[in-house]
Amino acid sequence: MKRAESSQSNPNRFRIAIVDSGLDIKHPHFAGLSIDAKDFTQSTCGIYDIWGHGTHHLGVIVSLAKSDTNLLSFIVAKVVDDYGFAPWKLVDAAIRWSLLQKVDVISIGVGAPEATKEFYATVRLATRKTLIVAPVGNDFQNGMGKCLYPARYAEVLGVAGCTAEEKMRDLKGLKDGCDIYIPIKGIDGPLPGNRCECRDGSSTACAYTVGLIVKLITRFRSLVSEIQSANGKDVILMNFRQYYREEVILMNNF
Repeated sequence: MKRAESSQSNPNRFRIAIVDSGLDIKHPHFAGLSIDAKDFTQSTCGIYDIWGHGTHHLGVIVSLAKSDTNLLSFIVAKVVDDYGFAPWKLVDAAIRWSLLQKVDVISIGVGAPEATKEFYATVRLATRKTLIVAPVGNDFQNGMGKCLYPARYAEVLGVAGCTAEEKMRDLKGLKDGCDIYIPIKGIDGPLPGNRCECRDGSSTACAYTVGLIVKLITRFRSLVSEIQSANGKDVILMNFRQYYREEVILMNNF
């Protein structure tokens, strides 16, 4: 495990788990942040993010949090291996590890069209204590495909996103599993090697959604205890409906 600063030193921080392709922990975008990290893939690179997906994921959340990062701590679970695959057994182990770290939100950056019963059992266990946010995938665009797991589970907050111009067309392909639609054209975020790139799609929208959740809890600290319950997803949707009507589309209103 590598650390930028141990998040255990301040247990009162709002804790967020990033389950993705790892992290360039030395990127200046993350300087001074409280981050614990663990590699579940046995990669020769350790926690280092060779794909850039996880680095951008956390970077978007940090950018939205801005000056409130001192109220946050992060744990990063690397589940995407050196070949670009994220086996369910690794995602399952990462979720269980996140629960041991007593996180408030688990932000998952990967997905697949099928999942195991064992994985669903882990998701159900986790969502009794914390909120899971996951991308629905991008195959739904142009009215094709289905939402990916774990976003497709009713217990998970499923997020979609692409450009505002594509909004009306693409929503026709979204049914089970999508709770929030973020009509974004792209968001700048860090990449390994001190680089930066503008990305869009559902994974970026997922990170953006977690950033919005951070803004909510820094404004209303009482929401933390509500998120740490089986009703956490409903609590977030209710508050998004009230405070983010101009930024997001709630699918049950469409």
